[in-house]
Amino acid sequence: MHYLHKILVKVAPELDREEKIKEARSTAVSETECFYEYVWDWRETESAGRWAYEYPLNVILAEDNVDKFLDHLQRCKQMQLDTVSDDMKSIGEGDLFKMIQESKFEEIYNRGLFTPFGLDLWKFHRIINLLSGEYIPDSYFFNVDDRDSRITDELIEKIKKSPKEYALVLFDQHI
Repeated sequence: MHYLHKILVKVAPELDREEKIKEARSTAVSETECFYEYVWDWRETESAGRWAYEYPLNVILAEDNVDKFLDHLQRCKQMQLDTVSDDMKSIGEGDLFKMIQESKFEEIYNRGLFTPFGLDLWKFHRIINLLSGEYIPDSYFFNVDDRDSRITDELIEKIKKSPKEYALVLFDQHI
């Protein structure tokens, strides 16, 4: 499955536009290389890949339009929260949630992942990852400086105060 990931990087504010773009892309590539085979098994880094029609340049500088830049972040955050909400609804209607409420942990342990109920365990794991800021395919976002995928109010304020220091690099990633 292909995902459009937005990688937040800091750039030196004194650089010119072309240097910022080059630095942002290079930093995003090198700082996410360690997630090979965990978050992605193939990716396009020189363009936005399947999303190139929408983003002809895969680097967005906050200084160009900070409100639009922050909107990109808010959309990633909303996708994360929607996934958590959908997974919680699904789990809440299934056997796993009832078994957790009844403290049937040994039965959960014995059933394992390779049952229909295992899908709920996978969703539960994804919820925990998203809420804790773990960088996973479904997070759609990674903050290089904080080494996580959470988009907090504090992060938004930092970007508003120093838009010349931030860039988003868009990668088409597959897993």
